[in-house]
Amino acid sequence: MHRKNILFTILIAYEIPKFFTPNNDGVNDRWNVLDFSNSIKNISIFNRFGKHLKIISPNSDGWDGNSNGQAPICR
Repeated sequence: MHRKNILFTILIAYEIPKFFTPNNDGVNDRWNVLDFSNSIKNISIFNRFGKHLKIISPNSDGWDGNSNGQAPICR
């Protein structure tokens, strides 16, 4: 019996912004993951306390920092 080894390399390319500044100046106003391999279906966004804020799709315009139509309260 002969065995053959096959090596697979799977490349998944994402671009995940480290920050965004939703201040309506036209620069980095929305946050979204760029999924070049189309492998992400949904992105869930949580605040620092673990509260679920939003679900977005990589094909959407991204997240503008609002939750339920309201800007988050920063404390």
